[in-house]
Formats: sequence, C-alpha cells, structure tokens
Amino acid sequence: MACSDSRVFLPRCLPGEIFELRTAGNIVPSYRSATACAVAGTIEFAVMALGVPDIVVCGHSHCGAVKGLLDERSVQTMPLVRHWLTQARHRSGGHGA
Repeated sequence: MACSDSRVFLPRCLPGEIFELRTAGNIVPSYRSATACAVAGTIEFAVMALGVPDIVVCGHSHCGAVKGLLDERSVQTMPLVRHWLTQARHRSGGHGA
C-alpha cells in the first residue's frame, strides 16, 4: 500500500508482480465485516482471490494527509478528506484543531 501522492515511487516490476493500492495517508480503516469499505475490499480481494502473500505499507515525507491529521485547519475546506482522516484519528488518538 502506498500514499495517494504521486511522489511515492514503487520499483518497476513485471505485470502481476505488485498489486498496488493507494490511499491518502496510507490509512486502512478498522475492519468491520458488516460495513462496505473499498480499502478492506481491495485487500480482501488481493489476499483471497489473488493469493498476495505480503502487504507492505509505503509512506513518504511531507505527507499532506498526515499534516491534516496534525493540523485540521490545513484540510478545513475539504470535508471528504477531513472525514477520511477520522479513520486514522480514532486509532492513533490523534488530535485536531
């Protein structure tokens, strides 16, 4: 898994060698079997249907999503991003403005 930022570089591989999922801030919401979640569904498909053996979380410096977690004002005009960041805030005990 990698951040949605295009600066994150993943090595060039042959087709089928990497199954990539990008999410802002590398956030993976807590698993809830009764709740549909694109991230969880993608991971489930990769592991169950494709047999992906390893999941790697790959981040980068100066991540805007992490900045949004630390300073909610930086994402004040982005309600969907703010909501997405709550997925991490609940688990990390993060604080916002």
